[in-house]
Amino acid sequence: MSKTGTILSAMKPIADILMNNYTPYFIPDFQRDFVWGEKEVTELWEDIKADTDVFQKETDELEGYLLGNIVLIQDDVNNRKIVVDGQQRLTTLSLMGLALQMVIQKKIIDAEGPTPTNAYSMVSDLRKSYSIVNDMGEFKDLKIQHDSGLYFGQYYRKLISGESDENDISTDADKNICAVFDKIYESMDEELNNEQLFHFFAYYKMKIMLIETTAPTEAKAFQLFEILNDRGRSLEPMDLIKNIFLKAIVTDLKSNTAKENFNENWRELINNLHIPKTPIQSSTFLKYFVVACYGDNNKAEDLYQYFKNKNLSGQEVTEFVNKMV
Repeated sequence: MSKTGTILSAMKPIADILMNNYTPYFIPDFQRDFVWGEKEVTELWEDIKADTDVFQKETDELEGYLLGNIVLIQDDVNNRKIVVDGQQRLTTLSLMGLALQMVIQKKIIDAEGPTPTNAYSMVSDLRKSYSIVNDMGEFKDLKIQHDSGLYFGQYYRKLISGESDENDISTDADKNICAVFDKIYESMDEELNNEQLFHFFAYYKMKIMLIETTAPTEAKAFQLFEILNDRGRSLEPMDLIKNIFLKAIVTDLKSNTAKENFNENWRELINNLHIPKTPIQSSTFLKYFVVACYGDNNKAEDLYQYFKNKNLSGQEVTEFVNKMV
């Protein structure tokens, strides 16, 4: 950060976001589960193929592909960046780097015949897209790290380290992560020849772009998140409502204990809604709870704006969520 309180925003290639730094991205416990699946990654893959003429063109001939925004908090104390928005994109891109590395090794390095010299440097670069390595190129830690409260982080770590099997898949988020990786790997393996793999490596590294916005505090990061996702267009109403509640707790109560209690109660609420044989939609539950609590009847899609206008204090949020659990 150039100075205290500064919000920095820049469009960066994957090389700068994942490969050329030693800073991990931390997925905190207030994040929702990993929800991208085969549908989303198939759409991304088809977009990339269209943008590259199916990896036939030289990378410097291409304008590139903007994948969207990520919102981060600069955590200098722990030397990491906390992900407020963008974990779906970052996780998918790290899985893409792993899959590309594995396909290059299978098709080029492990194949019979001479191996192009730059194939080894490609593998080395791709390893940095999902892991932090020491000066010898040895694994030190994951580039994307999860709070222990996010159970799907355990499967992600095993998948990245090559230690996963079907018995490790226990949640819907685990299934989604597995589906995304399998789809990416199979698409590369089945559709790309050696020359196309070289083109894709250069494109992945330099032409897939993200707008990285880094805030100095949680409060400012939550504000940015709310602005970028206004009207609930990219996330479900409950995701945005959770953000409003967290912002109130962080701003008013300024207590890590209050925030941790909120996150624990919120997880318990969501888990309880999925226990019945017929799971209850979280936004539907909240709609009727608001009727019971405040006497206000809203459509589920209007709840975000409702709570934004209601402007509950941190203490009021705490009491409201405690009643729901």
